[in-house]
Amino acid sequence: MRRRSALSDAIVRGVTDTLGYGNDAVSVRFEEVPAGEWSARVYGPDIQDRWAELTKLPGYDPGAKRQAEPAIMEK
Repeated sequence: MRRRSALSDAIVRGVTDTLGYGNDAVSVRFEEVPAGEWSARVYGPDIQDRWAELTKLPGYDPGAKRQAEPAIMEK
């Protein structure tokens, strides 16, 4: 819950600092989406289907296979 609150505060600060709005003009909402539903509920309709409208493009493709992370050798 602390992380969500900190993120919400950062979003509000960003909007108010950038646009000059007061805190009362900003609302923030989070919606939990199960990992198995994320591609269909979020990536497809909100990212892939609206690609031209994005102001920050993602650096991932959920349809691509992930490469295994290299193992970290402990000393």
